[in-house]
Amino acid sequence: MRRTMIATSCMLAAVCAGWAPAARGANPMTLKTHEITISGQQIETPILKRRLYPTESELQPGNAATILLRLSWEQTAYFSKVAPTLNEWAEKPLTDPAWKDIESVFSSQFYAEMKRAAYRHDAAWEYPIGEQPLFSISLPDAQDLRRLIGYGLAARIRYHLSRREFDAAREGILVGLANARHCAQTPFLVSQLIASSTINRMFDCCDEMIGQPGSPNLYWALATLPRPMLDLRRALELEQVGLEMSVAGLADLDRPRSTTEWRQLRDELLKWIQSSGATRPDEANRTLNPDELAKYTRVALPNLTGASPAAVAAMSDDEAFVRWFKAEHRRLAEMATALMRLPAVEALPRLHDFDHKAVQELRAAGVPGNMIDVMVWNAVHVPLVIGSLERRIDALRIVEAIRDYMASHEGKLPPNLGDITAVSLPVDPLTGQPFSWKTSGEFGWLTAEAVPGDDKVGPVKYELRAR
Repeated sequence: MRRTMIATSCMLAAVCAGWAPAARGANPMTLKTHEITISGQQIETPILKRRLYPTESELQPGNAATILLRLSWEQTAYFSKVAPTLNEWAEKPLTDPAWKDIESVFSSQFYAEMKRAAYRHDAAWEYPIGEQPLFSISLPDAQDLRRLIGYGLAARIRYHLSRREFDAAREGILVGLANARHCAQTPFLVSQLIASSTINRMFDCCDEMIGQPGSPNLYWALATLPRPMLDLRRALELEQVGLEMSVAGLADLDRPRSTTEWRQLRDELLKWIQSSGATRPDEANRTLNPDELAKYTRVALPNLTGASPAAVAAMSDDEAFVRWFKAEHRRLAEMATALMRLPAVEALPRLHDFDHKAVQELRAAGVPGNMIDVMVWNAVHVPLVIGSLERRIDALRIVEAIRDYMASHEGKLPPNLGDITAVSLPVDPLTGQPFSWKTSGEFGWLTAEAVPGDDKVGPVKYELRAR
C-alpha cells in the first residue's frame, strides 16, 4: 500500500458517489443523474419493520473476517473464472432472461456465508501492523471482497428485484452494507475507500428497489443507518505515524549515529519517497537531491523541532535532511488528520486552504514535486468521499419522504419540500445547505449542489418521475 493509492482510491470511490472525470480540456466533472420513476408509498408501521442494518441484539459473537476470507479458498475456480465478470451484471436490465441463471453467478451458499458474516459482532483482519513496514502491506483480500460484495451480491439483489421479491432484496442490501463496514474495520484509508465504493453499490440497489411499483418505503431504514457509515479515526491516526512505521530507524532519531549511518538512513528514506510519490509527470524521473535542500532544512529545523541553532549547525547535511523531513511530514500529517476529523462542512474549506498553503510553501523552498506529493497528499478528498456517502443517504431519505407525501396526495409530487411535514428532511452534509427541489408536471428534480471550491465532487441529482 502506498500513499499514492490514497488519492487514486478516493477518486475511484468518488466516481461511485456520483461524479465522473470528463475528457481532457472539458469540464472536470460530469453529473450523474439518478433517474427513478416513483409511486406513492406510505411509511409502514411499525416504522422499523424493515431495516437496512442489523440491530445490536441480532449480532452474534464471532469474527466476520474469517468467514469472508474463507470464501475465496472454498471456491477457487469461481474466483478465477466467474468473479472477474461480476461487474457485467450491474448493467443488465432487470427484464433480461439471464437473471434466471443467477445461481451460477452468485450461489445460495455464497449468500448464506455472507449473511452469517453480516450478523457477526466483530471483524478482526490481523494485518501485520507493526511487524513489517506499514506501506508494504498489500490488500488483495480487500479488492476480492469488493468484487464479491459490490458486484456479486448486487447481482443477487437485482435478481430478487427482477422478481419483485422486495424483502429478499432489502435483506441483501443489509448484508452488503454490514459486510462493507466489516471490510472497513482495518486502520487503512484504502480499505475505507474500497468500502465506500461497495456501500454506494448497495445504494444503487436501493435506487432500483425504490423505482419498482409496490416497493416498501425505506425512510426510517435509511434514517437509522449508522452515521457516519465509515469511521476514519483509526485509519487517520495510523497515517500520522505511517512514515516511522515504514522506514526503519526513523522512530528513534535520538540514538547516536555515525556519519555513515545517517547517510544510510537518508538513502532508505529517499527510496521510500521515490516509491511513494512521483505522481507528477514533470517530476517522475527527477533524482531527489537532499543536498539542494540543505540550507532550507537547517533554517527550518529549529522551529520544527526546537533544536538550537548550534545543534543544527553541528549536524551533517544527511542528518539535517532526515530530521527535517520527519518533522515536517509529521506536522503536515497531524494538521490534515485533525481537520479530517471535523464534520465535512467544517473540514472542507479549511483543508483546501491548508493544502494550498502547504504546497506553495514547499515549492517556494525548492522542494521537488514528487516529495511534495508524499508530504501533502490532497487530504481534502477523504472527507469528500465519506461525506458523499452521507449525502447519498440523506438524498434517499428525502426521496422516500416524497413517496410518503404522494401516497396521501393522489400520487402527486409535492410543489415544495416544505409541504412535507410528516417526517423531517435533512440538509446536505457536505455544504450544510438544504437540498433544492423543482417540479414540472410529473417530473421533480432533487439536487445537492456542487461543493464550493472543489472540482472533484459535483452536484448529486435525482430526477423523479411520478408513476
